[in-house]
Amino acid sequence: MIHLVRLHSDSGLLDEITFRRGLNVILGVPSGDRNGRELNGVGKSTLIRLVDYAFIGTEAKSYFRQDRTDFLRDEDHSITVTFEDDKTQYQIRRNFSKSDEVEFARAGAGFATYSEAEMKDILAPIMIVDPEYPGHVDTAWFRNLLRFFITDDKTAHKRTDPLNFVYSSARKSELLAYNYYLLNLPNQHLVEFDRLRQKLQEEQRHKRQIEVRIKEETGKAVEQARSDLDRMRAQIEEYKASLEAFTFLQDYESIETELRTLTVTISDRMRVFAALRRRLSHLEKSYELKFDVDVDRVSRLYAEIEVELAAFVQRRLEEILDFRRDIVANRKKFLVEREAELRSNLADIESEVKRLEERRSQLFKWLQERQALDALRNAYERIAHDSEQLERSAARVRALEAEEQKIAETNALISETVVQIVRERQTQDVSIREIRKTFFDILQHTIYLGEAVEDAYFDITATGKAASPLNVEIEVPKSDSLGKSRFKLPVYDLTVFLRILSQDRHLPHFLVHDGAFNGVDVKTVVQFLNYIEKKARTLSSLQYILTLNEDQVYLSEKSRIAFDGLGFELASRVIAHFEDVPEKMIFRREY
Repeated sequence: MIHLVRLHSDSGLLDEITFRRGLNVILGVPSGDRNGRELNGVGKSTLIRLVDYAFIGTEAKSYFRQDRTDFLRDEDHSITVTFEDDKTQYQIRRNFSKSDEVEFARAGAGFATYSEAEMKDILAPIMIVDPEYPGHVDTAWFRNLLRFFITDDKTAHKRTDPLNFVYSSARKSELLAYNYYLLNLPNQHLVEFDRLRQKLQEEQRHKRQIEVRIKEETGKAVEQARSDLDRMRAQIEEYKASLEAFTFLQDYESIETELRTLTVTISDRMRVFAALRRRLSHLEKSYELKFDVDVDRVSRLYAEIEVELAAFVQRRLEEILDFRRDIVANRKKFLVEREAELRSNLADIESEVKRLEERRSQLFKWLQERQALDALRNAYERIAHDSEQLERSAARVRALEAEEQKIAETNALISETVVQIVRERQTQDVSIREIRKTFFDILQHTIYLGEAVEDAYFDITATGKAASPLNVEIEVPKSDSLGKSRFKLPVYDLTVFLRILSQDRHLPHFLVHDGAFNGVDVKTVVQFLNYIEKKARTLSSLQYILTLNEDQVYLSEKSRIAFDGLGFELASRVIAHFEDVPEKMIFRREY
């Protein structure tokens, strides 16, 4: 059991405050000359923040770093909080000019300096780790759990959910684990559920990131990107098959050179061929010359002139014709030989040109192949690009599928854990009835007598839902009113606190409420204090510390008679009172 002992300042910043067992009231008292000022800023909440600052409170640290508290650093002020367990007293000293350092001492030993992180690790097992708890507790929970035991007015104002004493964005499963720990109900499955829920949220976040990247890289939704993978694979395989079946030629420059030479040669040979064809054509026309002469007709013509001359002419013509026949015969022989030579040359040229044309055709085909090569080279580049894109997309999809698999597995584990939580809840009826009994006992002694409490309830039900397997329901009569709604918070806190005390757990046996009763009916506050006083007589380790303004507890004479007012002398429970004049404020100055 942990109790606060005192708060003091070696630098004279404030008067020493001694904490006692039972009810401890930090009271704001109006002076005779308020000049219309509100009774705030006198130091009630500041005192609570000083205690929280000693216990490494981040909100309190930020509060004391404000410009208006520069005097704390300029004047080198420090505060020291003393607390104790059953065996040892401890001291924590904080210097405002060295806000990242913490001095710590055990009874009989000197102070040693630690970082805030180191100090949390030291304080956690001393203050918030119950070694006999049948569940899970982590030293990392130190500050979150301590927020239940120390609540300043700012935190109280923001708090609306009795279970959420941590911060507004805390996970519901996380809060259930904390509250189950404080209520001494087993929380192993809740802790595992919270771990799995965080894991699931992280996996879902990764999945969303991958989906966004796929959308950015492909311009398509995940489903379309998945479908495109098969199409891309088939297209790449088609490209590869085409490349594997294609025989590439290397020396295209020599082919182009040879092709140009062939074209010139063919052109030359064709000119020769044409010339020979013309010569052959002329030669063939030579066969058409007429060598026959009508000798008889010529003789008759000459006979009409002279018989002897006609006979002579006839003889000469026959001789000439014989000569010409000899010439024609010889010429024909020559022409036949020449024709044969020309035709042979033409045939040779034709054969050569045919061969050259075939070669040129083959070269043209290879050059066409070169064009195909360019296309295939582009295809190869597309293969490289598409393969890279395919691999990138496939990697994203594989990562997405891996996350989906993880999510499925985590959801399965969550479902199994929910089943275990529901089963365990069925074994907790006795403990929950005990908690509910304390809850109703507080209400019956604090809600104004005569007001029905039948509408109030406290229950922990199993929902079996994967989002939240348990539901803690707390209600007080007429909670639709602001005061009653806020009154749920101290009632729940006191329910948990009294259970800790009754079981004598190794946890703080102090509960600090600052601003917890703002807006709560005065009569209810009085009955609440009477109830605390009554409980303090049976629970000797109880240490309840709260801040109040005087007008929150002093009733009018008429009301005092009707409700008996406080059942004790308030002044005897006041450990500090501050007034709205500078010399009677906590730091003896306005700031």
